[in-house]
Amino acid sequence: MAAAKEARHILQRVYENVLDAPRFTPAETTTEFCLAMPDVAEMIFAPGLIQALQQLTPHASMRTSSYDPQSLEQAMESGQVDIALGYFPDLKSNRFFKQRLRMHGFSCMLRKGHPAAQQMSKSRYSELDHVLVDTPIRSQELVDNFLDRRGVVRRIRMRTTHYLTLPAIVAATDLVATVPTAVGAHFAKLGQVELVPPPYDIPQFPIQQHWHRRYDKDPRHRWFRDRIAALFGPGSNFFL
Repeated sequence: MAAAKEARHILQRVYENVLDAPRFTPAETTTEFCLAMPDVAEMIFAPGLIQALQQLTPHASMRTSSYDPQSLEQAMESGQVDIALGYFPDLKSNRFFKQRLRMHGFSCMLRKGHPAAQQMSKSRYSELDHVLVDTPIRSQELVDNFLDRRGVVRRIRMRTTHYLTLPAIVAATDLVATVPTAVGAHFAKLGQVELVPPPYDIPQFPIQQHWHRRYDKDPRHRWFRDRIAALFGPGSNFFL
């Protein structure tokens, strides 16, 4: 009798933990995947991600939004946001998990044929006129803080709050912009600007996906994280 009772308990646990567990079927789901990304990150990540989702989850949709740090934490806890994708140094609480996809750095963006493209020395970098992007995007702080700590003086000729205007501004002038390499590479594909390495060893920053621990074992959530890692992680050719 004891053996039979134990067997029933085992079968009940199998039913509860396996057979009755929530399931996720990519080909059938009509879910909406929700990400937090600033617009410049959306420009880099969204095309490849929505292309993959169209193939793997033909009935699903995707939504992207940007948030201030406090609102982002609340949105992730409530499930309004599935993943924060990019560089989010403010998400430090142990309520959140993260996965590093890769490290990323910076490049100098100039117009095609700019004389400084042949050799960007430290002295030339300081002599040039710069266009600076003033946005809440935290990766830009790394450049500014790094150069400030070393006493590097830049001649800031223009400030803008929009990354998307940079290629037109740089292509029409002799201004230089120091930008995340993926952003510059995207603009360089337009054919009017080119990239060169900066003359300083500016620290790289981690590209990561963040999620709330409440959804760590959720099958839908886990599937989505796995797809992001496959698209943008170390085994992919992203940024190359």
